[in-house]
Amino acid sequence: MNKTFCILPWVHFFHDTEGYIRPCCNARCKGSNPIDQRVTYNTMKDYSDHMDIINQPAFNELRNRMLRGEESEECTYCYEVESHGGESPRLSKNSMLDLDKMINMEKINEMTNSDGSLKDFRMKFWDVRFNNICNISCRMCGPMWSHTWAKEEEIKINGSYIINAHDTDKFKEIVSKYGPLDELYDVFFAGGEVLFQKEHWEMLDYLIEIGNTDVMLNYVTNLTKLDYNNFKLLEYIPKFKDVTLTVSLDATEDLLEYIRWGSVWGDIVNNLNAVRNLENVHLRVNHTTTLYNLLSLPSTIDFLYDNEYLNEEYDIDLSIAPEPHNHVGAFPLGLKEQAKEQILKSKYYPLLKTKLDAVIDTMLNTTYDFPKEYINKLDKRRDCDITNVIPELKPYV
Repeated sequence: MNKTFCILPWVHFFHDTEGYIRPCCNARCKGSNPIDQRVTYNTMKDYSDHMDIINQPAFNELRNRMLRGEESEECTYCYEVESHGGESPRLSKNSMLDLDKMINMEKINEMTNSDGSLKDFRMKFWDVRFNNICNISCRMCGPMWSHTWAKEEEIKINGSYIINAHDTDKFKEIVSKYGPLDELYDVFFAGGEVLFQKEHWEMLDYLIEIGNTDVMLNYVTNLTKLDYNNFKLLEYIPKFKDVTLTVSLDATEDLLEYIRWGSVWGDIVNNLNAVRNLENVHLRVNHTTTLYNLLSLPSTIDFLYDNEYLNEEYDIDLSIAPEPHNHVGAFPLGLKEQAKEQILKSKYYPLLKTKLDAVIDTMLNTTYDFPKEYINKLDKRRDCDITNVIPELKPYV
């Protein structure tokens, strides 16, 4: 397999909360975010058929470049992660090759036309982003991914803080655009906060209706709540064969509440305890690593592993936030060595060496300006103070 190939354009397509289509959630393509004004894919509202979505020109060109081993602008994020020694989403998804019910290279070559278009497409992996409904407003997020953020900044689109990827709220019409889901292997629910979105619960009912309960359900959730109106996650989990809950947890206690504004630490701990021992549930953590939690990274890891919420190296992802005002490279130069020393002294450093080394390497070899004005502006609006949770930053703000 060459160094640019990725399985996803043959088994998956992604769209953001506005409906902008991309090869995956990390792809750098045209969207509402100015940083992403690059390769142009269309939106879900431009199509009524899944084959037209997957065979639009940008997808066909991407697949041909991948088969030839050529780099693509869309895939820059993965190349950057790999250059620092990290495991990119590309490498992670390629590990699914040859798995039962997934796909193999023989099938990929067979289904691909000479122009890169596909003869047939069955969704195997689905990264679901129906809208931007979310109950909190995290430091590393924004209005496109959280309507709570949009409300805070008074940003409306078509008169609403809520952004929808589709131009209908009828679930059967929405789901038809993705093609047959009888061969669906893996569903990745993310946000907004999917547990607060009615379409998520309608989708679970739909999968039960078509008899595809063997599908793997993978959640990224802030785990602030386990139910929505009359829907209760603990009642749905036993109906599916395999459920992974990846908790978005970047710190503990007051710092977690500062970073993930609107969350309550005690509620998250209670919910962690409610799901940790369920028979068909795998508990994981996604730590969005930013300048806000570099110094607390070892203590957060201690909490998770000491309390046996996590056990193995693969139970945690250290996902470095790409935005310059959140990036670990924007951490003050005078504190970078301190952060490095604390990480190296962690008792779990031997277990998580590859991942922690990638954080250190990225921090030391990337430089952005410390976002003093951004931090002070957000703190003033939210009536909080970063120095109460990260006193080491007092000389810098």
